[in-house]
Formats: sequence, structure tokens, C-alpha cells
Amino acid sequence: MAVLTIRTYPATDSQIPLCRHAARETVAGHRTFDPDTVGLLLTELATNAVKHSSSPAFTVAVALTERARLLVAVVDGGHGEPKPHIRDAGLSATGGRGLVLVEALAHRWGVDQEGGGMLVWFELAPEAERAKECASVAGVSGQ
Repeated sequence: MAVLTIRTYPATDSQIPLCRHAARETVAGHRTFDPDTVGLLLTELATNAVKHSSSPAFTVAVALTERARLLVAVVDGGHGEPKPHIRDAGLSATGGRGLVLVEALAHRWGVDQEGGGMLVWFELAPEAERAKECASVAGVSGQ
């Protein structure tokens, strides 16, 4: 695995745009991944760390895996309960849809207990691989 960046932020709302911008800048040099998707999904994970962890800080790591996928992780030092999960947010709810977006856009994602805190991560396939998967699901052939 090739680590592209690791950075720790104070767990405040004002840091979420900063970590999103830093991750987008990191990924912009790797044209195989969409910086907007990275930014959106990271925003969801960072927001959860700030809102739900009671941790004073969170750390963002961005890496390339051996399979040429992008791995983004958010680690916080909070109590780790409740474990992040997909919720069924009602139509009038103002939140609760973040992990639904992660589930829909990430190749895969997960949650791991990290000491006294939580590690929440997502993995993105390169855009070319995602396009092939979408075409396959839609029944479109490349011939």
C-alpha cells in the first residue's frame, strides 16, 4: 500500500472543508479517481467523526492499494459507540443519509474498532473500472 497523505484535524465543523479540500488536492494528481466523489464521501465520514465520536481530533489517511484502488480512512479517538451503520432516514429528516451515499458510491466500505476509537473507511475503484461495472449492470457491452 502506498500512503499518499495522513493528516490530523481538530474535531470541529470548520475542519471538515479543510480535510475535504486536502484530500481532493491529493487525489487530483491521480486522474483515475474523481476528486468530487472522494470529497463527498470523506465529508460524510469526517462529519460523523465530528458529530458522533466525542473525540478532540480525527485523522484522515489516503492511500493507494496494491489493486490500484483508493483507500480513504477516518480515525477518531472517541468512544466508538454506536457503531456507524446505514439508517433509514425519513423524508423529512435533515441528516442520516451519509452512509447511504458511501454505500452507493464506494466500491466497498467498512468500520473497524481502533483501540478506544473508530476507523471508518471506503475504497474507490478507478473510474475506468467503475465505468465497466456500470455498463455491465446496465447490460451495455463494449463491442
